[in-house]
Amino acid sequence: MIQFAEAVERRVLSAYGFLVANPSLGAHASLVTQDKNGYIRKWLEEWGVYKHDADLGRWAMFHARAGYAIESLATFLALQDAPAGTYARPQVEKGGTRPDLVLYEDKTNRELCWLDITAGLSKGHVEKKIGNWLQPHNAEILYPSFTDSDFTEMKANDPKLDKPREMSGDVRWLLATGITRNRIEEEEQNLRRQYFRDNDVAELDEKLLETPLTASQKRALVVSLLKTKYSELTEKPVAHMLYAAGLSVAKYLPETNTKKVPEVSKREGHRWLARYATALSWPGVTLPDARKAEIRRDVEEELFKTSGRTLEAAVDLEAGQKRKREEEPALRALRRRGSF
Repeated sequence: MIQFAEAVERRVLSAYGFLVANPSLGAHASLVTQDKNGYIRKWLEEWGVYKHDADLGRWAMFHARAGYAIESLATFLALQDAPAGTYARPQVEKGGTRPDLVLYEDKTNRELCWLDITAGLSKGHVEKKIGNWLQPHNAEILYPSFTDSDFTEMKANDPKLDKPREMSGDVRWLLATGITRNRIEEEEQNLRRQYFRDNDVAELDEKLLETPLTASQKRALVVSLLKTKYSELTEKPVAHMLYAAGLSVAKYLPETNTKKVPEVSKREGHRWLARYATALSWPGVTLPDARKAEIRRDVEEELFKTSGRTLEAAVDLEAGQKRKREEEPALRALRRRGSF
C-alpha cells in the first residue's frame, strides 16, 4: 500500500509540473474522451477564458479546476502502478464520500487503501470528510497549491495563446484511439447487459415466481443462485450488476428489517459483468475484429475529414454522438409504446 501511495505521489507531482508547463495539455488533451467526470474537458474550456484575463482574482474556481485536472491526469497514469496482485479504481463511491483512488486485492476484491489527491493548503481536509478516512491505510496525496505566479508562468508557457488549438496528426490519432476504445467498450457493455437480462435474470424471475418469499428470503435466493455460477459474487457485486443492467435493485434485493437496499455504482456493475462474462465464457458478448475495425474507420472518417478541425470541435462532435447513442434506445421504447 505504501508502494502504491508513493507511486501515486510521483504521478501527482509530475501532473502538477506538466500542467504548469503545458496548460493546454498538448497530446494529453485527447484524454478528455476517457475522463468520465469531465474534469479535463472543463479545464480546457475554462483555460481558454482564464488565459486571456489578467485578473486571476475574478476566477474563484481557477484553483479548483486546475486541481481537478491534476487529479484526472495523475489518476489515468496511476492506474497502471497498482502492485502485483492488486488493481486500482478511480472515483469510487463510498457512501457520502468518493476517494480519488481505491486499491483492491485482485482475488478477493478487498479494499486495501483509499487515496485522496488535494492541494497542499488543504492538507488534513479528509479528517472532516464523511466515511472511513481515518483508518491508517488511507492517505492524502498533496500537490503544491496554485499561486498567481503559477498562472503567469502558465500563460507564458501556452504556445497557442492567441489561436485555436488545431489538432496535429498525432493528436488526431490519439483522439481516434481513445474514442474507438470507448465505443467498443460501450457496445460490449450493451451486449453483456442484454445477455445477463435474457439469461441469468430471466432464470431468477422464474425462480422467484415459484413460491412466495419474504424480503430476506428473496435477497438470499438471488445471491445464492448467481453465486452458484460465479463463486466470487456476494450481495454487493450482484447489486452493482443489476443496476448496470438497468434493473431495479430494490426488486431483487429489497429492504428488510436489518438491511437497506444496497448503494450501487454503474461503473462497478459493468466491471463485475465483464468479469462474470469472462468467467462463464458468455457467447457473443465480445465484438468481432471486423466490427472493431469498422468502428475505427468510422471514427477516423469523422475526425480526419476536416483537417483543420480544432480539438474542441472534435470533442463536441463525439459528446453529441455519445448522447445520441444513449438516447436512441429510450426513444425507440417510447415509439413502441406510442408515447413519442
